[in-house]
Amino acid sequence: MNPTDDGKTNSPTYLVTVWWKTLRVAYRVIEPARASFLASALVPILFCVVLQGQELLRRTVSPPDETWTRSFLLFGALFLAGGTSWAWARFLLNCDFGTTETDPASAAKADRLRMVMRRTCGVIPPIGLSVAFLFLGPGDRPPWKFGIGGTSGLLIVFVLVVDTWIRNRRGIADGDAPVRKSVPLAILVSIVITASMDPGATGWHAAISTWIAGILWTSFEFYHRIDRNLRAAGSQARVSSVLADTVENRFARRWIVGSVVVSVAVFVALTCAPVVLGGLLGSPAIVLVAIAIWISLGSVLIYWGHRYSVPIFTMLAGLVIASGYFNDNHTIRVLGPERMAGVTHRLDIAEALKEWKARVEKKYPMTNEHRPLYLVASAGGGIRAAYWTAIVLGRIEDEARTNGTSFADHCFAMSGVSGGSLGELTFAALLAHPPLHGRSFFEASKTLLQEDFLSADLSRMAYGDMLQRAIPVPFESLDRARALEDAWARPWNAVVGTNAFDHSIEELYRDGADRNRIMPHLLLNGTSVETGGRILTSDLEIVPKSPFDPSKIPSGDFIDVIPASLKLSNAPIRLSTAAHQSARFTYFSPAGRFPKSDSRIVDGGYFENSGAATAAEVVAIIETMGWTNVDVHWILIDNEPIDLGENPKPPGRVPRGGFLDETLAPVQALLKTRDAHGRFSFAWVETEAPDSVDEFRLYRRPGTNVVLPLGWTLSLRAMDEMVLQLTEPFAEIDHPAAVSKIVKSLPLPAEPAIR
Repeated sequence: MNPTDDGKTNSPTYLVTVWWKTLRVAYRVIEPARASFLASALVPILFCVVLQGQELLRRTVSPPDETWTRSFLLFGALFLAGGTSWAWARFLLNCDFGTTETDPASAAKADRLRMVMRRTCGVIPPIGLSVAFLFLGPGDRPPWKFGIGGTSGLLIVFVLVVDTWIRNRRGIADGDAPVRKSVPLAILVSIVITASMDPGATGWHAAISTWIAGILWTSFEFYHRIDRNLRAAGSQARVSSVLADTVENRFARRWIVGSVVVSVAVFVALTCAPVVLGGLLGSPAIVLVAIAIWISLGSVLIYWGHRYSVPIFTMLAGLVIASGYFNDNHTIRVLGPERMAGVTHRLDIAEALKEWKARVEKKYPMTNEHRPLYLVASAGGGIRAAYWTAIVLGRIEDEARTNGTSFADHCFAMSGVSGGSLGELTFAALLAHPPLHGRSFFEASKTLLQEDFLSADLSRMAYGDMLQRAIPVPFESLDRARALEDAWARPWNAVVGTNAFDHSIEELYRDGADRNRIMPHLLLNGTSVETGGRILTSDLEIVPKSPFDPSKIPSGDFIDVIPASLKLSNAPIRLSTAAHQSARFTYFSPAGRFPKSDSRIVDGGYFENSGAATAAEVVAIIETMGWTNVDVHWILIDNEPIDLGENPKPPGRVPRGGFLDETLAPVQALLKTRDAHGRFSFAWVETEAPDSVDEFRLYRRPGTNVVLPLGWTLSLRAMDEMVLQLTEPFAEIDHPAAVSKIVKSLPLPAEPAIR
């Protein structure tokens, strides 16, 4: 019966059935290109949605060295990603996997769908990146000039679309002459428009990204016409079985071969030299080249799976899962016993306090006055925390030395978490190894922490360390954690004349003693994967106290803590490794496994993100010393930006409702708990010692559009914003006054020169 006879064509069920069948046929046609489409879709997601991705682009348009080198490499990687996505999609969509339509009408529709799919795959990366640059905002440029200048590159695509439409409407024979004439003219006009609008560096990057989309579209259209002419002449088949079948379509084949060669070369180079070459390329380019590699690898696996009817991705998943039992390559690096710098006994907290008091009293004699003892607690937050902590401490020390004294001499200990630990270690290393050419601690800290550390991490994470997941034998040389540690250490030689972060903790304190420095002690907080408790990395002897049976260790100092030295069998570690013990931030830094052990360590923020809980235990020990002439002062350094305005949002506020709200609520609660623990510890300190606390926090200043995200790289604007907040008063916040207050509390030494 004809469905029109009983009205079934108008029923919802019939329409849904037709649409469902149409979607199934469409999916069968475009499904072989899913690797190209999904990988290309990562570009707008990573750079438009993820805050750290946006920060990478901000750094690209405002690099600390103020050069366009990484920008040009970024555009080259963008061209590679778009072309690779299109070429593999073209090849796979032309392969006969049993989904090729034989009906002429259906075949024509399938061909149009394939063309749309492969072109979409090709232009998603450049268009997505252009949109991401536009999302960054106009900055100090007029919005209308920024918008016109940043999108002028779309003129090229528009010219090609109009040209194709006119030729198809008029039945003009295919040829490339109009394309070759119109596209250069469109590019020239687009450049003139962009230059006349002066959209700024961000606008130029957006425009160039769209120019790349236009050039790619031009190439796609040009070779589509050649391909159509070859088919009409019968010299090229519509479908392929192997890559060699595309020999007549030399452009697609060359793109595939060229992208594979470039991808393999970059893969090998970044795996062997992630710090140097990763820093040269920059994080955004590394991500785009990685996407090109994933497209090539995924497309090859799709081809094999379809051609030989093998569940290749299921087998690969099984291999990764099985290899995971044997291939943990994230063993913590240790140094040889000769790097212990002659240390045979570590002081515990009480012994260190007595030694500190004796040295300070000798260097700073006082009569009938209370002596300040400073404790620093620095919260976690990636490079944002490290940069903020280092410049705050550096600024205090610089001003103290200008006044003829030293803050570091009066700072007994520094408790840090994650990036806060990196900032504290940077300050400590600068005390033992002063900056060259008389540079201040403040300026040296800025130089040491302005690098794109994420590039080294990504160079291993997206390449060698990802390959390791499918190899059952561990290769520690592919560990991304080591690449990040080496990146932290790299700038030190140029700033202080030695690679201080490659020294051991014991060598750091020996070097400080050689310069007659009274060095602050380090309490770097990590978290045990197995117990969830703290693991403390320190130059001191950490004596744990059991919360269940205190009688076991009556002289314990820290409740339910694991000394890192115990897990390391007292082996020395580099300063960069010590910082990483506390800063193994989720996924970017893997859990570290202690040598000859199954114990693992992750970021200290999982337990408590402020560092104040550990510092509070030090205060409890100080109180047992019975000192009446020593006043404990706190310096709390927090880097989570707080809103300043008429209606500031409470910290950690999560909007009500949203995507998978019920499902994600437990996960959100667990993630927010780490921040809540830190806020609780800070609040406890503020309540217990309100007159002895100096706080240094970051704020979102009204009228500014500067984002301070987590991660391991900062844009120039973000760094400038933190410097401004530290050095200039704003609203009711006066960090310079807090620095001066701390310095005024410090006594002068018996010998006036502090160097």
